[in-house]
Amino acid sequence: RAGRLKASLEPPIAYGDLGPGTEKVVLMYGGMDTVQWFDTASVLAGQVNTNPTLFRGLIKDVVNRVHQVAPGAEVVLASYPEYATNDQLCLFNVGPTVNPIPAPGGTKIQEGLRDSIRLAAEASGAKFIDVYQATIGHGTCQPDPAQRWTAGIVDPVIGPMPNHPTVAGEHAMGDIIAGQLY
Repeated sequence: RAGRLKASLEPPIAYGDLGPGTEKVVLMYGGMDTVQWFDTASVLAGQVNTNPTLFRGLIKDVVNRVHQVAPGAEVVLASYPEYATNDQLCLFNVGPTVNPIPAPGGTKIQEGLRDSIRLAAEASGAKFIDVYQATIGHGTCQPDPAQRWTAGIVDPVIGPMPNHPTVAGEHAMGDIIAGQLY
């Protein structure tokens, strides 16, 4: 939902966790925001331009808010990890077996999502980290549960939420992001 990201900044500011001493703020956001999908659609249609969009405006507002309370902080946007692999999803994995189903266009949609986040970062002066590219091969259809960094709806390695990163995926994304912060 639009505005959710802006609202999520206020508690850390109020508690003093985001303030003048903050050096880096990393955001992984966009897939749950309807205004972001307009940008993704533009990328997929090949109609990318540098004009302001609602999503880019939202990210710019967030970057500005961070800089109001943490003037020296570097803001970093990270893309999402791979979910669909080779236009296939494995939403229902039982035991050691993955169950691929066709997801035509899934790869292109993930690339479009990543690129729209990158464009928003560029437009707002934020740094961008491509988590998607670094996690290819670790989506929902990865046969090795230890290497499956995202889970579908049912999966023995499901993390805190379905259709989100697994615990191993959270650690891997942390390592990917940390390795590119400096």
